[in-house]
Amino acid sequence: MKLTILARKNWPWLAIVVTMVLMALQLRVQGRVWFCECGSLRFWISDPNGPHTSQHLADPYTLTHLQHGLVFFWAARIMFKRWNWQWQLWLALAIEA
Repeated sequence: MKLTILARKNWPWLAIVVTMVLMALQLRVQGRVWFCECGSLRFWISDPNGPHTSQHLADPYTLTHLQHGLVFFWAARIMFKRWNWQWQLWLALAIEA
């Protein structure tokens, strides 16, 4: 009996989840906190050098992260044409991580 989660078609998604977990753990090892110590959740933080930067949902750096991801995905699409798009997405995510 074959486990559905381990089916070959799910490997890219599993790799994406593992990469995201490893990235989060690596940030924690660096001393980053999981959530802002202020205790409130804000959508937008406009001060790029303030204490709340990278602690809430969006800040001035959010757009650059999205742009990097799109550029890396576009480059992966060009350079690794034989890979399916899920593996190209994983590669872009891994580079950005």
